[in-house]
Amino acid sequence: MDPNFPKQIHDVLVFSQEEAIRLGNEQIGPEHFFLGILRAGESDAIDVLVNLGADLPKIKKMIEQRIRVNDPDKDLKIKDLPLLKPAERILKLAYFEARDDEPQKVSTVHLLLAILKDDTCMVTQILEEMSINYNVVKQHLQQEDLPSDKADYHDEDDESEGPADPVKGQS
Repeated sequence: MDPNFPKQIHDVLVFSQEEAIRLGNEQIGPEHFFLGILRAGESDAIDVLVNLGADLPKIKKMIEQRIRVNDPDKDLKIKDLPLLKPAERILKLAYFEARDDEPQKVSTVHLLLAILKDDTCMVTQILEEMSINYNVVKQHLQQEDLPSDKADYHDEDDESEGPADPVKGQS
């Protein structure tokens, strides 16, 4: 795993590995990243999903039912678990998602967006059934940014033009 990830993402990746072991999986896939996000708890990705009406316990249960391996003889260790190619691709995509943001650090939202870009991913398909996809999440994030961007813009205008005109400022 990349040591340059922020602590929150590093924690999600460690939780992903632990989730894979708990479920008896020998490799880490995108589903494990999503379970890692859920296990990490409070994050921007969780907030977005909740705001969009995602039933997180239901999603978690659906994923676990599909990927759980019931093989008690396995003695898996974190260091033994490789990333599947789709999981590697998702980590790269998360970097690309983060490059337009300031600061350019990968967050749980970037990881979620990267997962949602993979149409073959089970998590993407489950969320799609709930009308949550890449475009919906991206649009939600842009709408969240609009009020603060407008406020910043108006503050700059007010400062550059002198005192605000109270009549002009009212609608």
